[in-house]
Amino acid sequence: MEASKESLELSPWQGIACIPDHERNAFERDFAHAVEISMECEHMPCDTLEQAAKFGRRILVTNWLTGGLIRNVAGPPFILFKLWEAVRHAERLTCMHFTWFDSATRKEISFQEANRRMRAGQADSMMQGAITRGNPDPAVYEHMTCDEFVLAMCSLNLSQKCHHWVSCYNLAASLYGEPRIQQRIRTVLLPQLAQCDVGEPVHMDVSQWEAVWITWLVPYLMEGIRQQPPTSAVALQARMTIRAAAKRLLEAEPGRAMNYRVAMEVAAQNEDPSGDYSAACTLARLGEEQGNDFAVAVGTWNSAVCILRGAQGPRVPTCRLGELRELVGKAVAAGKRLKRWRMKPLLMATMDVHVAFVKQTMKDLQHLPDDEEIRLPHMTEAAKAAADAVLRAGAAGTGNAGAAGVSSGPAATAAAHSRSASPATAAASNEAATESGCHGCGHKFASYQRCGGCRQRRYCSRACQAADWRAGHKQQCKQLA
Repeated sequence: MEASKESLELSPWQGIACIPDHERNAFERDFAHAVEISMECEHMPCDTLEQAAKFGRRILVTNWLTGGLIRNVAGPPFILFKLWEAVRHAERLTCMHFTWFDSATRKEISFQEANRRMRAGQADSMMQGAITRGNPDPAVYEHMTCDEFVLAMCSLNLSQKCHHWVSCYNLAASLYGEPRIQQRIRTVLLPQLAQCDVGEPVHMDVSQWEAVWITWLVPYLMEGIRQQPPTSAVALQARMTIRAAAKRLLEAEPGRAMNYRVAMEVAAQNEDPSGDYSAACTLARLGEEQGNDFAVAVGTWNSAVCILRGAQGPRVPTCRLGELRELVGKAVAAGKRLKRWRMKPLLMATMDVHVAFVKQTMKDLQHLPDDEEIRLPHMTEAAKAAADAVLRAGAAGTGNAGAAGVSSGPAATAAAHSRSASPATAAASNEAATESGCHGCGHKFASYQRCGGCRQRRYCSRACQAADWRAGHKQQCKQLA
């Protein structure tokens, strides 16, 4: 959620202010509220566990309000800084020491010194880091407090930024995959969280906290699947866990649109085309009902892809072309509304391959009338090539996802997953899956900026490029050229 001044100006963080309050739909109001909550966090102290947990709860509330999107758009640097400070109170659960280092000497500096440099505009003189200190005793999770639980969840974001994939997955699996711990969280900790912040705008009930718990953890569990061979015990267990988590999420909050985005991604990860299509349709329908253009756009584009791939099976052998055109019209209109407040780059980072595939298909069929019945599955070579071209453009660094305003985060993982489930050829999808991602943060995007010196290193943002330069690329650049 960090950003340079330039990228912040192009981010939905400031873009939402372009829409007057009386013109905002429900999701835009939720996003604006999340931005307000985040900005109020700047001066919150994190010196004690209680203070840090209060800050952490607000970060998680903004995640619930935005369906996880706020973590993946560029935001003020102080948020990441304070999060780094807050999670140190949960080190007994994470066994990770989150700290700051001087960029030149690589020596650890105090948070007070890091804060001084941040406010003095000397952020380039330091870098964040995490030191793993073994594996925690599983028993600690059975006795953690609700404050520690909040900070343990927040620490996952930072673990991923530091490329501690194994520790990140293990913590996520412990916080949801262990039955005894899951039961204690659901029956003890979530009710305790519902008793916090009563009377404040950030108060949430038990069902809402359960939704936060699941939607926050699922992307990290899915990353564990991608880091393992498909038939490994870890991957198989993770698939079972995310299926159960998605089912429970829809039971806890069946009427919230963005929950079906999680269900859609889980279904695609588990190669369940009918589940993927069902979740996409519900995502789009609830998005329309709830004024959530992001849900409408993602749901309708994915619904169109699922239809063309024949996800409904042999019981639906054809589709009327007019219905497909109506779906595409809804998706395009929603995208235009998202563009008003600079949210469209994040949409395209998630759905660009789907969009290319569907648009090329519509172009191929433009000479036919609306009442034409299209036999399914309908996947032309031209449409596959269009999607393939977007994947290649992403690898070459010329696509959309590297645009200013899009940051790294767990939902970027979902974007990478969504691309791997694209309608392009299997060979192209497998090639994209093997790309190593941004050399700064490790996350996968549709496109990257290239190092101007060696042209070998890829970055999702200027911040990641600067961090990698300080981390050692400065010495390697000429050798790689």
